[in-house]
Amino acid sequence: MSLEPSRLGKYRAKGDGHTARCPACALTGGDTSGDHLFISPDGKFGCVLHQGDSGSDHRTEIFNLVGIKTAAKEKSEWTALPSAPESAPAPTLTHYELGTPSAHWIYRTKEGRIAGITARFNPPGLKKETRPMTWCKDQHGNTAWKWKAQAEPRTIYGLPINDRAVVIVEGEKTAEAVKAAGLTATTWQGGSGTVTKSDWSPLAGKICFIWPDNDQPGSKAKDDLLRILAPIAAEIRVIQIPDGMPEGWDAADTTPDEICQLVDEAAIVDPADYPQPEVETKQSDEIPSKTPKPFEFFHADHLEGTSEPTDFVEGLLTEGGASVIYGPSNCGKSFWIVDLGVSVASGAPFRDELEVEQGAVVYIALEGAHGAKNRIAALKQAGRLKPGAPFFLIFESVSLLESGHASRLAETVSRISEESGVKVRLVILDTMARAMAGGDENSGVDMTAAVKSIDEIRAATGAHVAIVHHCGKDEARGARGHSSLRAAVDTEIEVSRASGETVSTVRVTKQRDLQAGEAMPFSLDVVTLGTDRRGKPITSCIVRHEDEMMASTPGKAGRKPTCTAEEMLQFLPASSVSEWQQRVKEETGLAASQFYSHKKNLEAGNRIRKTPTGLQAA
Repeated sequence: MSLEPSRLGKYRAKGDGHTARCPACALTGGDTSGDHLFISPDGKFGCVLHQGDSGSDHRTEIFNLVGIKTAAKEKSEWTALPSAPESAPAPTLTHYELGTPSAHWIYRTKEGRIAGITARFNPPGLKKETRPMTWCKDQHGNTAWKWKAQAEPRTIYGLPINDRAVVIVEGEKTAEAVKAAGLTATTWQGGSGTVTKSDWSPLAGKICFIWPDNDQPGSKAKDDLLRILAPIAAEIRVIQIPDGMPEGWDAADTTPDEICQLVDEAAIVDPADYPQPEVETKQSDEIPSKTPKPFEFFHADHLEGTSEPTDFVEGLLTEGGASVIYGPSNCGKSFWIVDLGVSVASGAPFRDELEVEQGAVVYIALEGAHGAKNRIAALKQAGRLKPGAPFFLIFESVSLLESGHASRLAETVSRISEESGVKVRLVILDTMARAMAGGDENSGVDMTAAVKSIDEIRAATGAHVAIVHHCGKDEARGARGHSSLRAAVDTEIEVSRASGETVSTVRVTKQRDLQAGEAMPFSLDVVTLGTDRRGKPITSCIVRHEDEMMASTPGKAGRKPTCTAEEMLQFLPASSVSEWQQRVKEETGLAASQFYSHKKNLEAGNRIRKTPTGLQAA
C-alpha cells in the first residue's frame, strides 16, 4: 500500500523519507498539528504513536482516509471452450503444485482439433493425481490453457472412431493398453462418476464392448454406459472379469492376447434390461393428451373367400417377399440367380416350365463389377437377355447396416420403375457378406438390423428382395450367420455341388406360403467373349438347366466345424491377433477358446512371428 501525498497535511521530507500529519490521529484524537506519520522511501508508512499490535489497524484506518482506494482486481472467470484453434500456443503442462506430469493424453474432436488434455502426475510421497486441461476464455475475451475440465458434453477419447467395434474402458492409460492389443478403444474424461457428462453419439450404430473396472464405482459406470448406449448402439457386450482378480483390476493389468480373448468372449446384453429413466411430463390444461391411434381390425364373420400368395415366379418367389440363395463358393449361385432374373426381366418361363410374370430387375453386384458385366455379356451373346429387357445393375457399395442406404436403394428402385415404365419385381443383393461389410453375420443385433433394412426396401417398393449368401464350412448346416435371417425370409434356396461334379443342384429348403418344388439341377456352359490385351480369352458362363434326375443327394450335417493349428496359418498375415481370430472364426467357425489354444501351440513351436505391421507365419 502507498499513500497519496496530496491528501496529507504537513507533508515534508525528513531524512531518507517523509513525515506528515497522521489523519487517523487527527480524526480520533484531534491531533492536527503533529507530524508523527512517517513514510519510508519504499512507500511503507506508520504512526509513531501507534506501534505493535495496534499499529496494523491504525495503518488501515490511515489508508482508508487518505490513500488511493484501488479497486480490487476483478477475478477472471474462465470457461472451457469446445476446442482449441490451430493458432493456439502449445500448452505448458507443468502444474504449479504437482510439477511435471508423468504422462498425458490428448482428446481431439472428430475434426482433429484438441478438445482437452488429461495429465497424470506421480509426485514423490503422494498418491497419483490427474488434472484436465482445456483451452479457455474469460469474461474479458482473454484466452489461455487452464487446468479445467472440458465443457459439457465432453468429447470422448480417441476420435474419430472409424471401426464398427469399440471397447469402452475407464481411463486413458487403460484405453491405450487395449489399443496396443490391436483393438479400437475409447474412454471419457473424469472418474467413474462422470460418464453422463460426455457425448457418446459417435458410438451410434457401433458394437460397444464395455470393460468395467473391478470395483463398485466401475460397476456403476458400466450401468450408466448401458443406459446411455442402449438407444444408440447396434449391439452392447460386457467383458466378463475373470474370477480372482484384485479390486480395481482392468485391461491395463493384463496382456494383449488376454485382452483380445476377453473381448471375444464378452457377453451380449439386452438393451431392454436398461430402460431410460422416466421423465415426468406435465400435461397442459389447454392441450388434451392424445389417444394412440388403434390398429385396423376385422371381425372374422366379415371375411369372405380365400387368399393366396402372389408368386411372380411360379411356386418359387412371391411378390414383395424376401429370399436367401446360399451355397459354397464357386457353386454357381450367382449365375443361377442372374439367370432367374433374366427370365423375370423378359417374362419368359424359367427352366421352360415355371410361369413368370414380367417385371424389371435390379441386380446389385457387390462382389466384382468385371464378373457381373461379363455374365451379362454372355447372356446377351447367347440370346438369353434381349435388347430392351428391363434388367438394371448397380455397382456402387450398398450397406444394409449403414444409415440411409436402405432408403437410398428404395428410392433408386422407385426411380427405375418410373423411368422404365415397368414395375420392379426383383432386387438381387450379391452378396450378404458385402452388404454387411464391417458387421458381424453371427451377431443377432447386426443381422436383425440387416433384415430391418431389407424389410424397408420391400415395404417401400413392393419388390421381392433376394440375397445371395454363403454357407459355412460344413455345407449341410445351411447358410452361415445368425438364424434371424432364415426366420425372416419367406424363401430359402440352397445351391450345392458335389466334389468333383459339374452339375449343381438347387433345392428350396424353406417356403413360408408356397409348396416347395422339386430339385433344380444345372450346369454351366463357358462362353468366350473376346480376348484380353495379352491375347488370352475372356470368358464367362451361362446356366444350362439339367433334368431333375441329375440332382445330387442332399448332404447331412456333420460335426461342428473345426480348424487345426496348422490350418490357422493360412489366415496370416494379419495386423493383430484380434483380426486373425476373426478371420479364422468367419471362415471355419472355430471357437475363440480353441483359437487361443492353437495360437499358444504355434507360438511354442515358433510358427508365428510378430512384425512392426502385425503377425506373420514363420
